[in-house]
Amino acid sequence: MNMDIRLDNAEMLNTKIDYLASRYAVSTGRIENDLILNSAIEELATSFKKTIGAFYDEFGYAGAGKEMLESLLTGIVDRIKEYQDHLSWVGNAYMAARLRESMNSENGTLRDLGVAAVAAQDMNNLRNAPPHTRDEQIMQLITKVNQSKISGKMADLINNCAGSYLNTSA
Repeated sequence: MNMDIRLDNAEMLNTKIDYLASRYAVSTGRIENDLILNSAIEELATSFKKTIGAFYDEFGYAGAGKEMLESLLTGIVDRIKEYQDHLSWVGNAYMAARLRESMNSENGTLRDLGVAAVAAQDMNNLRNAPPHTRDEQIMQLITKVNQSKISGKMADLINNCAGSYLNTSA
């Protein structure tokens, strides 16, 4: 699975994290697998910072990308620990896949980052839309964000960025 996160596949963030965390949990201690998975985690984190983090930095929220990267890495480590806690009795790829299916609760950090990634993707897709269409879509996005179960800090970041879109011309 390619670990690259871009503005055109941002909705895959949590799927990729679950894939990495479950594979990491079943392969811990196997040096060659640890190196491959660490490389994949680094690829995911770097691409996230360069796209999603940079998107929020671009809208005047300096440091948002760095903070989001730190949250992402913490979230990945937490997800790996969750998988390891549930996986102490198995160790193969089939069981890792079954475990991903059974672990349907996202921790708050990863939920926040997943919503932020999709919101960045949606806003980026509206960059060249006519003002009326863009404004209508942005208002819908703000409503969805306000109804989501994310932290107030992340909701504020996304809503402020979306507000910047409302105040710009196409």
